[in-house]
Amino acid sequence: MVRFRLWWCSLLITFTVLFQELRFCSGWNVQTPTPPLPILPLPTYSQIKWQQREIIMFLHFGVNTFTDREWGTGQENPAIFNPTSLNTTQWATVAADAEISLMILTAKHHDGFCLWPSKYTDHSVIRSPWEGGKGDVVEDFVNAATAKGIDVGIYLSPWDRHDPRYELRFCSGWNVQTPTPPLPILPLPTYSQIKWQQREIIMFLHFGVNTFTDREWGTGQENPAIFNPTSLNTTQWATVAADAEISLMILTAKHHDGFCLWPSKYTDHSVIRSPWEGGKGDVVEDFVNAATAKGIDVGIYLSPWDRHDPRYGNDLLYNQYYLAQLQELLKKYQNVREIWFDGAKGAQAKNMSYYFSDWFSMVKELQSSINIFSDAGPDVRWVGEETGSAGYTCWSTINRTSLSIGNSTITPYLSSGDPKGTDWLPAECDVSIRPGWFWHESESPKKLSELLDIYYNSVGRNCVLLLNVPPNKSGLITDVDAQRLKEFRTAINTIFRRNLAEDCFVKVSSQRGGFGAEKMVDSDHLWSYWTPKDDDGEKDHWIEIWARDGNFLRFNVISIQEAIGLGQRIKRHEIYADGKLMVKATTVGYKRLHRLDEGEVQARVVRIKIRESKAVPLISSIGLYFDPFWHSKITVT
Repeated sequence: MVRFRLWWCSLLITFTVLFQELRFCSGWNVQTPTPPLPILPLPTYSQIKWQQREIIMFLHFGVNTFTDREWGTGQENPAIFNPTSLNTTQWATVAADAEISLMILTAKHHDGFCLWPSKYTDHSVIRSPWEGGKGDVVEDFVNAATAKGIDVGIYLSPWDRHDPRYELRFCSGWNVQTPTPPLPILPLPTYSQIKWQQREIIMFLHFGVNTFTDREWGTGQENPAIFNPTSLNTTQWATVAADAEISLMILTAKHHDGFCLWPSKYTDHSVIRSPWEGGKGDVVEDFVNAATAKGIDVGIYLSPWDRHDPRYGNDLLYNQYYLAQLQELLKKYQNVREIWFDGAKGAQAKNMSYYFSDWFSMVKELQSSINIFSDAGPDVRWVGEETGSAGYTCWSTINRTSLSIGNSTITPYLSSGDPKGTDWLPAECDVSIRPGWFWHESESPKKLSELLDIYYNSVGRNCVLLLNVPPNKSGLITDVDAQRLKEFRTAINTIFRRNLAEDCFVKVSSQRGGFGAEKMVDSDHLWSYWTPKDDDGEKDHWIEIWARDGNFLRFNVISIQEAIGLGQRIKRHEIYADGKLMVKATTVGYKRLHRLDEGEVQARVVRIKIRESKAVPLISSIGLYFDPFWHSKITVT
């Protein structure tokens, strides 16, 4: 009997604790159960899209079509390729009639013959009588399929029975006049990461119940009725962003207080219980529509830490709840370009294990071109602090296995990255235009000089700047903030309007054929680049910018960019003006901006020395600029 009583008491205590932990409250809408947890691994968005096609179409076409072979020898004369009635529109029509949604063409089979005019070999349509050697089967194919709403794929055989480089023998098929690019240095960025990097400045909007309580971190006990912006206008937000040439806006759909800016079906702690729009409004939807109408991409911040929801602290139930809201948002709002997973959490917060692997996999399943931000990526990493400054050394590469979300001991590593990193995980610098993240009536925006310092220390150090511009209680971005943001963009455009290097004579230590100095001063700052010879025998590779006609160059900012599409390479570099050392620095990456302490430099020759690099450097852009705001009292009008 004693043992039974002890067992019963123990069970009662356990049930009481569990009941307190999973207490029923207005914030937990038990009428809408959450979906079960996923079972990893999950398919990506692209894999699901592929699976749904069911039947796709392959088109084998090339010199074998004219030799009655399956595998060509590589010795075929390109002149045999002469389709007299080639009609790729007919191909696409056949596919469309069969409801085919993807067509794959053999652009190059094992025989090495190319169906497009490759500049790296003349064993192609160039030497065919078809279209007088000026045709391009691949281009015609892509255009015809696209016109029919059909996606395309390319087959490019690794085995090449024609090209002499496959066995390193010389023959007429090797066009030595067009050298190939150097091999990439892994890891490489994805298409979405490159697109993100090119934005340079993106916009954060912290908005929610904290806007009305004058807090930074809500308690979770706020009454939703306090959320009542009387003049909320997301079109005004988007207009402010557009005027500042911002291409991506990220909204705090749910902050740590747990209040949701959309009518989530999994909780009523949201706009549903707010007097705004009679409880029928949806800030997230309005935000997405307004941004899209202005041609601006959107991102969503969904706080993992939730101080309101009773499920927080129970690993299973809360992760189901969080994943349910992720699915709710990412299914409803397509083309989300960034999702923000904040690692912040109060010291007294309940113990909670976030199922990040499940979250990340679900995001990639629901959206095709999205970047995931967190302390540990997997696409964009936190820079480790919130002043808008990256490390003086900043690699886009890092080892994700060394990262963990919410771990304050790794901030120096986050700031600098790792030259030996196996993952491409560039850093994002988040900072607010005001002292706080949420709007506070007592605060004012930063001075223009402060914002320019932030720009040089973030974008100028191989990062993207995420600048927070919080809406006020009325639901509008305050005029003074909007004006400061516009001044900031005007100042940047003023500084970088004219690149003095474009009017100069540029010399280099050596060059790989076809990748000359002129590539560094054209308009393509990604895929057009200078690179030296692999075997030039020089310890240091260098670039010299010479003023014409013996004139002086007047500048105070030097810009260098690497062709990051083939990897980040430069470890150390120096810059000299007329032989005087001006800069001694480390990494470059997508963009490195050196604003000179002297305030103004006049020189005839500027030399950039690459002291150490992981492989031959690939420089996509160089620039000399004059910043009139540096050491100056000039104002923007």
